[in-house]
Amino acid sequence: MSQLFANVKPDSSIDKSKFEKISKQISNNWGSDPQYSHFNKISILNTRHKTSVVNKSYHDVIEDNGVIISISGRIQAVSDSAIGLEDTTSAPRLVLELYTRSGIDLLEKIRGDFAILILDTNESKLYCARDRTGIQPLYYHEMDSGILFASQTWPLLEYISHESITEYINKDMALQYLSSFTTDVFANKTDTFYNDISRLPPGHYLEYSVSGCTIHRYWQLDEKSEIQSTTQLTTKLERILSNSIYSEFSTEDNVGVMMSGGLDSTAVASIANEVSESANVEAISLVFDYTDESDEREKILSVNSECNIPIHGLFGDQMWALKSTKPYIRESIEGPCMDMNLYSSTKLFKYCNDIGRNIVLTGYGGNMIDGSRLSYFDLLSENRIRKLISDIVEDDLATHSIILWYLLLPILSNRIIPFITNNDPHSTSPKWVNENWFSSCTTKTQEKTNFNHISKQHTYDTYFNYHFDMVMNSTRREAYRHGVALRYPLLDSRLIEFIFKLPLRQQFRAGDDKYLFRKVVKNHLPKTIHSQVREDTAAFDPLAHRGFTNKEESKIMDICDDCLLEQIGIFVNGGFDMLYTQYKQEPRSMLVPLWRGISTELWLTQLSNQIKT
Repeated sequence: MSQLFANVKPDSSIDKSKFEKISKQISNNWGSDPQYSHFNKISILNTRHKTSVVNKSYHDVIEDNGVIISISGRIQAVSDSAIGLEDTTSAPRLVLELYTRSGIDLLEKIRGDFAILILDTNESKLYCARDRTGIQPLYYHEMDSGILFASQTWPLLEYISHESITEYINKDMALQYLSSFTTDVFANKTDTFYNDISRLPPGHYLEYSVSGCTIHRYWQLDEKSEIQSTTQLTTKLERILSNSIYSEFSTEDNVGVMMSGGLDSTAVASIANEVSESANVEAISLVFDYTDESDEREKILSVNSECNIPIHGLFGDQMWALKSTKPYIRESIEGPCMDMNLYSSTKLFKYCNDIGRNIVLTGYGGNMIDGSRLSYFDLLSENRIRKLISDIVEDDLATHSIILWYLLLPILSNRIIPFITNNDPHSTSPKWVNENWFSSCTTKTQEKTNFNHISKQHTYDTYFNYHFDMVMNSTRREAYRHGVALRYPLLDSRLIEFIFKLPLRQQFRAGDDKYLFRKVVKNHLPKTIHSQVREDTAAFDPLAHRGFTNKEESKIMDICDDCLLEQIGIFVNGGFDMLYTQYKQEPRSMLVPLWRGISTELWLTQLSNQIKT
């Protein structure tokens, strides 16, 4: 994981001393020397973590004939016109060559996990872009005389000055985060928890010139479906899955896999072990003696015996959230820490480093392979109402989907409004959504719209949202702090594209989620793994309850003793005490609201401390 920080001022000088001071702080956080570059109109820091094994000769910033290129992350060429270039040049040199040939359309020719900055002084334009699934983060802050970019929000805060904490925070987003169980709060693609800081969405690029900045989508899902036989599709998926996993490490790496007893992480471990060649693959798992609902050691041991994968077991009974507040406090300057399990992840990463693992794979993102999430339009149009209701009950993303998308599909208005009214009483539709609105929207042009594709694109955009960025990157940063690089093979854009193109019958069949995926991994995993259903997977909420209802009660009260949420009017006086009392009465339903309150209070506290200093 590398860090990008850039200050662009087309018409005024850059405060180099301030830029270098912040750059040194970023570099110190990552255990590397600051490597900043000053050019006319732009200063750039691009630092790579000291434990990085891949791309040792990687030059992050280059300048050639008035074009400056900076890259955070990894580039992989995909188009015929680009193949071969990556083998003979550095990644920035590859991007420069493609930019010379194709301009900003070069983004259609590359894959990987990257954030790219291109300053073309000849055209007086600047471009910034993120990879298709948003694995590399990128934020920006517009100033009167220029624009700032960074991989994290805190360096941008150094250039923002307000008198009170309320001027810094996006209060509407904070309120929605605290009160909503759905992902509606993250529907705006560019909003963050800070008023003056924006997020560049995945698969988009930003164009900046003296006239301002605009954001463009450079990649979207293909409207065509993969219409082939099950055998052909299975073969293709297996090849893509193997390539996605294989591309995450080299033969020089010592590979660890964070493995539960679930389908996704065990599949990653097994296939990584098979395709690893000379790389050394071992799995790291949590086991529990006192939290039966979380313990999956029987499944884990079956992977060890049948797949011949060495497994390290860590006892997780003491790894509840807030056992240590340090990782949560470290991440809180970015916003509320949404990963309740960050402490247990921290312990796993430390252990991975202790046993010499420098690359760690995870099955995170595997729920995108779950056919029930991909197109609820498909489910509804095929009258799979029972399945749809089940998903709404169990899945916040599904609830969001039904509200956001199907209310925008006038062709189904006579079924959608009664459906939501009768089956989803906790959801409320916007006031402007009514029968008259549906009637006014139904046109001949609209009847030709590919609603299935619209539904899938909305699913994609909703999944890879700001929440996704916050959770994934807090975990990645914590991994790097402990000397390991965290990789996400199931978020490879080749795999995501293929899954989204599958017809419904290849995603969900005879009650089987991940139908095609299960067929692929069947020969790689023990039967107890590949045949399990959602109800068989471990639950980690009981571990959190152990901490919140007993062990860490005093710590929780200390965090919220001088409650900033109450002081700035987000909570009423005594609001946090009421929230905690309600949690104790209804722990199962109130765990997430309680964590959101705690994480938001930690964020406000860290922000307040930074403002003071």
